[in-house]
Amino acid sequence: MDSRRAPKMVALDELPAAVRAVRVEKYLQWIAKLEETRAGYLQRKPIYRNGFFVFCAMGVGCFAISKWAGLWGVMTTSFISVSGWMMLATRVWELDSEIAATRREIASLQRDARAPAGDGRAA
Repeated sequence: MDSRRAPKMVALDELPAAVRAVRVEKYLQWIAKLEETRAGYLQRKPIYRNGFFVFCAMGVGCFAISKWAGLWGVMTTSFISVSGWMMLATRVWELDSEIAATRREIASLQRDARAPAGDGRAA
């Protein structure tokens, strides 16, 4: 026999109630952690917005040196600020997706726990 054989996959509706309860509890803890992270990101969004204006002002200040330095300053600071904002917005979107998927998984576990044993599904 090959000891590296893949474990048998078990359908959600075949899981014991205790295993489902443990999974639901772990998923709820995971959601709490994700929501805490998301709240921290949302708290930082105004900092990025204000940073955009500060950086743009610094870029405009580069025009005091020369027009090329000013152009470089405005373009660079705008790019950095917008990139930071978009990365933060993307991460918040990813967290929203992960939280929604985890909640769907919890609902699936709870739905399968309530389903009667002989509901006609194939084994």
